[in-house]
Amino acid sequence: MEAISAKPSLSTIKYRALVIGISDYARHHGDGWESLDTARNDAASIADCLEQRYGFEVQRLFDREATRESILVALDDLANSSSDDAILIYYAGHGYFDEALGEGYWIPSDARKTEGARQAREDWIWNSMITKLVGATEARHVLVIADSCYGGSLFRGEQMPTGKDLVWYQRAWEKPSRYLITSGDLEPVLDSGGSHSIFAQELLNYFNYPADRLFAASDLALAVRQKVSALTGQMVRMGPMPLAKHAGGEFIFKTHGVSLPSPVEEGSKTGGLEISGKNRNTDFPKTTTNPSPLPKTEKVQAVQDALALNRQGATNTAKKIISSLFSQPGEDRMVLAVAHYLSEQTRAQKRDALRTLIEKLETRKPQDRREGEGMAKPRIVGCLGPISATGGADADALALLVQICLRTELDQSGDVQVVEREALESILQEIDLGSSDLSDVRAQNALGKLLPAGMLLLGNIIPLKDAQQIHLRLVDAETSRIIGSFSASLDDRAPLDEICSSLASQIVHKAIIARPLEARITHVEPALVQAGIGRFHGLQEDVCFNVVSKITSDATYPLVSSETNIGQARVRRIGESDGEFDVVWSVVPPPSSADNLWLKERIH
Repeated sequence: MEAISAKPSLSTIKYRALVIGISDYARHHGDGWESLDTARNDAASIADCLEQRYGFEVQRLFDREATRESILVALDDLANSSSDDAILIYYAGHGYFDEALGEGYWIPSDARKTEGARQAREDWIWNSMITKLVGATEARHVLVIADSCYGGSLFRGEQMPTGKDLVWYQRAWEKPSRYLITSGDLEPVLDSGGSHSIFAQELLNYFNYPADRLFAASDLALAVRQKVSALTGQMVRMGPMPLAKHAGGEFIFKTHGVSLPSPVEEGSKTGGLEISGKNRNTDFPKTTTNPSPLPKTEKVQAVQDALALNRQGATNTAKKIISSLFSQPGEDRMVLAVAHYLSEQTRAQKRDALRTLIEKLETRKPQDRREGEGMAKPRIVGCLGPISATGGADADALALLVQICLRTELDQSGDVQVVEREALESILQEIDLGSSDLSDVRAQNALGKLLPAGMLLLGNIIPLKDAQQIHLRLVDAETSRIIGSFSASLDDRAPLDEICSSLASQIVHKAIIARPLEARITHVEPALVQAGIGRFHGLQEDVCFNVVSKITSDATYPLVSSETNIGQARVRRIGESDGEFDVVWSVVPPPSSADNLWLKERIH
């Protein structure tokens, strides 16, 4: 986590606002949602007031501009904020609360209400996603004001400070805050009251005629609550969001020309008030510059959050979360793997590498059966699993995290060429095959043709009572034969990278047994042989080979009738597609010709 400076100057703070208002759903593909009377007008008036009276830089998203993609892009842009920023997010539109999931939603203008017989939640913006986006920004203050049904589902709990003076406002400003004001709790709220909703009208009344030219978010919330409750019976809610970055501070509003005193130092006197000992305001704990190490489970959850946000297009926030984890003590292979995955350059390189691999396989196609049988085949693993057995944003993010860690461990082994799911999807789309389900038979047949002698890693993550169970299977891409099955439990007892390292070792061992490196010897010397096995095929310096003599019974259809071990070989030189090998013969005299001689990998 980037350290937030302890003593900010109010004069350097940049006020920014994202104001969203949606009244018209039907004309913008928001099927199933009734239009609202005042939401757009409420948002427009709030935006104008913040801009003209309080000097905010305002981004407006109204009606058709307030699509799911546009809202997420705007929220994701918060990740680029600095500790000198104060951000207000205002939302007026439909809200929804799913009691079974305990999850609330904002409804964009292009969101469907249903898809067939089910709710189209994939079109909505989850409150948990909003919370993660707000939690990732380094802005000093974030205030969310939601005028929608069920807005209280974003809420953590009320906190109403007392005894405010100039010193209090300065200290409230210094400490970071993540604060929420909603027009109601877990209930529908009124959308009428004239040209504005009653909640929005009371906000505007306070903004235009504040009790003081300097006030906090809690002052605003309390005043609006009293008026709205008296007029409608609605319970306006206020308080911190459930985020670690809320450090007890508050969003401070100031009209043009208002400033606070210089930052207060510990033990100093300001306006006759001693800021030390028992008189010191303890509502605002000190900001730490050296974050404590995150517990293992929290780090995994943070990485899952980053991946889930990245899948929704919030790439800035995802990278910000991962970047913050690099400040934790020690090197973490899991975090490094995900950082590598999130790199656009890396993703492009992976796609280019797969295209190159397919081209190489195409150019190396044998001219006839005999040539084909004498050529080494690379060990290629298409990493398509595991995937979540249950679905859902968190479950899918966990499955992707396991995929990434597994691919990293398999890559580092050097014994197999790993092709990631996203690269395969991209290639299949390029050849108009589609990629809706890479585990179906049609897709696997296509992959078998693209990656001859390849293997596919498939599987699921299944939730159990106290853990998640990983089930994997390694499958022949051409025949669908299961080469090996593997399983492991995800729980608090072992780090994820260690679990994936163990699984990768087992997978590589099965892949080597199923696809031992083997090729016809092309040249023989007394202590050296050459063969078409190289880096492209997965050759490494520590691989050992048997030298075998193969005698065929039928020249037209070369079935092997006998195979005799006549020596052992070790790697001397590794080329891209060939190699040289030191050989120790076990026959006298050693052969002088390469006829019928093969190198065959020894399996330990």
